[in-house]
Amino acid sequence: MLSVFLWVAAAGQTAKDLPKRMTFAVEISGVLCGYSEMTISSTEKDGRKLLSINTEALVKQRALGGNVELIITEHALITPETELPVFVEQRFKTNAEIYSCTKFDNGVAYFTTAENGEPREIKLPDDVILENPLSFPHLMNDFIGGDANQKTYKVFDIQSGEIISKTYKRIGEEQLELAGATYNATVLEEFNHQTGITTKLWLDKKNSHALKISTSNRLIYLADESLKKRIQVVDVDNLLFARVNKVIANVHAISSMR
Repeated sequence: MLSVFLWVAAAGQTAKDLPKRMTFAVEISGVLCGYSEMTISSTEKDGRKLLSINTEALVKQRALGGNVELIITEHALITPETELPVFVEQRFKTNAEIYSCTKFDNGVAYFTTAENGEPREIKLPDDVILENPLSFPHLMNDFIGGDANQKTYKVFDIQSGEIISKTYKRIGEEQLELAGATYNATVLEEFNHQTGITTKLWLDKKNSHALKISTSNRLIYLADESLKKRIQVVDVDNLLFARVNKVIANVHAISSMR
């Protein structure tokens, strides 16, 4: 299995290639309204060599008659050997801020929604999936490297601090032209049993990077930095409320590329 974390030692990549930056476009209802930038670098903490992943996203939107910028930041520390997160911190900022932070240690997640707050301890089952911001090693194993057509996983959700279920179904394969390069992708459908949201994923067959994601009238895909000059403001009122005033689109979900 060649995951993103082996990328520093395989496929012609070395630690000299760090830091590395990737840019993603964000479209809502066909309007290019934002971008996300991910920077990957090497670091050391408490004598451990780790990968540091920093993501910053900006989405320009209009809701209830006013312009609102959504700013998302995420900082994660990942162990290259196990491909598991050690630390993940997220912030969603509009007029207010939503914060979450999780530290992982010896099969326990320490989760809090308040900066410097007292964490809640969650004992993690042996078979729970700890997702990382870079790749999908479990899907690499089962769908890209394996022959699975459908599989359900228990996943720790870093935004809610809960263990949830996600079911993946194989759709097929597709060749993509993105950011001036050609990629061979495995296409999967993800169903989140907690939110009821279905997401379509295009994963790079070489390393399980998410190259493209489609969910709830949103499209996220690998792009180049020039897209920043073309960003517009998108009206999201029709996504936020149905006729019964039920929230049907979670704008925050664009942050993790999941």
